[in-house]
Amino acid sequence: MGAGHGPFPYLCVFDLDACFWDQEMYTLSKICDSSNVVKGDLNGRGEGVVGVMSGRSKISLHTGSLIALQNHFDNKFDDMKVCFASSADTPLAEKIGRSALKLLEVVPGVTVWDLVVGRDWNGEDINQIGRQPP
Repeated sequence: MGAGHGPFPYLCVFDLDACFWDQEMYTLSKICDSSNVVKGDLNGRGEGVVGVMSGRSKISLHTGSLIALQNHFDNKFDDMKVCFASSADTPLAEKIGRSALKLLEVVPGVTVWDLVVGRDWNGEDINQIGRQPP
Protein backbone atom coordinates (compact mmCIF):
# COMPACT_ATOMS: atom_id res chain seq x y z
CA MET A 1 0.00 0.00 0.00
CA GLY A 2 1.10 3.53 -0.70
CA ALA A 3 1.72 6.06 2.03
CA GLY A 4 -1.55 7.35 3.43
CA HIS A 5 -3.63 4.94 1.37
CA GLY A 6 -5.33 3.32 4.33
CA PRO A 7 -6.78 -0.18 4.61
CA PHE A 8 -8.49 -0.16 1.21
CA PRO A 9 -7.39 -1.84 -2.02
CA TYR A 10 -6.43 0.28 -5.00
CA LEU A 11 -8.99 -1.50 -7.17
CA CYS A 12 -12.38 -3.04 -6.43
CA VAL A 13 -13.81 -5.24 -9.20
CA PHE A 14 -17.50 -6.05 -9.08
CA ASP A 15 -18.84 -9.14 -10.85
CA LEU A 16 -22.12 -7.96 -12.33
CA ASP A 17 -24.59 -10.81 -12.76
CA ALA A 18 -26.33 -11.94 -9.58
CA CYS A 19 -23.56 -10.27 -7.54
CA PHE A 20 -23.62 -6.51 -8.16
CA TRP A 21 -27.24 -6.63 -9.26
CA ASP A 22 -30.10 -9.09 -9.15
CA GLN A 23 -30.27 -10.42 -12.71
CA GLU A 24 -28.29 -12.61 -15.10
CA MET A 25 -27.85 -10.68 -18.35
CA TYR A 26 -27.95 -13.77 -20.56
CA THR A 27 -31.59 -14.37 -19.49
CA LEU A 28 -32.73 -10.90 -20.62
CA SER A 29 -33.93 -9.83 -24.03
CA LYS A 30 -34.02 -6.03 -24.34
CA ILE A 31 -31.42 -3.27 -24.10
CA CYS A 32 -32.39 -0.83 -21.35
CA ASP A 33 -33.26 2.75 -22.19
CA SER A 34 -34.44 5.86 -20.40
CA SER A 35 -38.09 5.19 -21.26
CA ASN A 36 -38.11 2.14 -18.97
CA VAL A 37 -36.63 3.26 -15.66
CA VAL A 38 -37.99 2.68 -12.18
CA LYS A 39 -37.64 5.60 -9.77
CA GLY A 40 -37.33 5.20 -6.04
CA ASP A 41 -35.36 6.01 -2.90
CA LEU A 42 -31.58 5.89 -3.23
CA ASN A 43 -30.83 4.75 0.31
CA GLY A 44 -31.99 8.01 1.89
CA ARG A 45 -30.03 10.18 -0.56
CA GLY A 46 -33.04 11.25 -2.62
CA GLU A 47 -35.08 9.84 -5.45
CA GLY A 48 -33.42 8.45 -8.55
CA VAL A 49 -33.24 5.50 -10.89
CA VAL A 50 -33.27 2.35 -8.75
CA GLY A 51 -34.25 -0.05 -11.51
CA VAL A 52 -34.24 -0.43 -15.26
CA MET A 53 -36.45 -2.70 -17.28
CA SER A 54 -35.24 -5.22 -19.83
CA GLY A 55 -38.49 -6.46 -21.26
CA ARG A 56 -40.49 -7.65 -18.24
CA SER A 57 -37.45 -8.05 -15.97
CA LYS A 58 -36.23 -5.31 -13.64
CA ILE A 59 -32.49 -4.90 -13.05
CA SER A 60 -31.68 -3.38 -9.63
CA LEU A 61 -28.50 -3.02 -7.62
CA HIS A 62 -28.22 -5.13 -4.49
CA THR A 63 -28.41 -2.95 -1.38
CA GLY A 64 -24.77 -3.60 -0.46
CA SER A 65 -23.65 -2.60 -3.97
CA LEU A 66 -25.52 0.69 -3.72
CA ILE A 67 -24.08 1.42 -0.27
CA ALA A 68 -20.55 0.61 -1.46
CA LEU A 69 -20.90 2.90 -4.48
CA GLN A 70 -22.39 5.71 -2.39
CA ASN A 71 -19.43 5.46 -0.01
CA HIS A 72 -17.12 5.47 -3.03
CA PHE A 73 -18.94 8.56 -4.35
CA ASP A 74 -18.30 10.20 -0.96
CA ASN A 75 -14.56 9.36 -1.25
CA LYS A 76 -14.56 7.14 1.83
CA PHE A 77 -12.16 4.65 0.23
CA ASP A 78 -9.15 6.94 -0.31
CA ASP A 79 -7.98 6.66 -3.92
CA MET A 80 -9.56 3.29 -4.67
CA LYS A 81 -11.00 2.83 -8.17
CA VAL A 82 -13.87 0.59 -9.21
CA CYS A 83 -14.47 -1.44 -12.35
CA PHE A 84 -16.71 -4.28 -13.52
CA ALA A 85 -16.29 -7.77 -14.87
CA SER A 86 -18.87 -10.04 -16.40
CA SER A 87 -18.77 -13.16 -18.48
CA ALA A 88 -21.87 -12.09 -20.39
CA ASP A 89 -21.86 -14.69 -23.11
CA THR A 90 -23.64 -12.90 -25.96
CA PRO A 91 -23.23 -9.47 -27.53
CA LEU A 92 -26.83 -8.70 -26.48
CA ALA A 93 -26.12 -9.59 -22.84
CA GLU A 94 -23.10 -7.28 -22.92
CA LYS A 95 -25.16 -4.41 -24.36
CA ILE A 96 -27.88 -4.93 -21.76
CA GLY A 97 -25.32 -4.80 -18.94
CA ARG A 98 -23.67 -1.63 -20.22
CA SER A 99 -27.03 0.05 -20.83
CA ALA A 100 -28.12 -0.71 -17.25
CA LEU A 101 -24.89 0.77 -15.82
CA LYS A 102 -25.55 3.96 -17.79
CA LEU A 103 -29.03 4.37 -16.27
CA LEU A 104 -28.91 3.10 -12.67
CA GLU A 105 -28.08 5.90 -10.24
CA VAL A 106 -25.81 6.01 -7.20
CA VAL A 107 -27.13 9.36 -6.02
CA PRO A 108 -29.68 11.49 -7.85
CA GLY A 109 -28.28 12.55 -11.22
CA VAL A 110 -25.11 10.40 -11.02
CA THR A 111 -25.24 7.04 -12.75
CA VAL A 112 -23.04 4.07 -11.97
CA TRP A 113 -21.32 4.68 -15.34
CA ASP A 114 -20.75 8.38 -14.53
CA LEU A 115 -19.06 7.47 -11.25
CA VAL A 116 -16.98 4.51 -12.35
CA VAL A 117 -16.06 5.25 -15.96
CA GLY A 118 -16.36 9.02 -15.80
CA ARG A 119 -14.74 9.81 -12.47
CA ASP A 120 -12.50 6.82 -11.76
CA TRP A 121 -11.18 6.25 -15.28
CA ASN A 122 -11.55 9.72 -16.88
CA GLY A 123 -14.06 8.46 -19.42
CA GLU A 124 -12.10 5.38 -20.52
CA ASP A 125 -14.13 2.16 -20.43
CA ILE A 126 -11.71 -0.36 -18.94
CA ASN A 127 -14.46 -2.76 -17.82
CA GLN A 128 -14.35 -6.37 -18.93
CA ILE A 129 -17.99 -6.96 -19.70
CA GLY A 130 -18.57 -9.84 -22.08
CA ARG A 131 -16.05 -12.12 -23.64
CA GLN A 132 -14.46 -9.56 -25.94
CA PRO A 133 -11.54 -7.29 -25.00
CA PRO A 134 -12.65 -3.98 -23.39
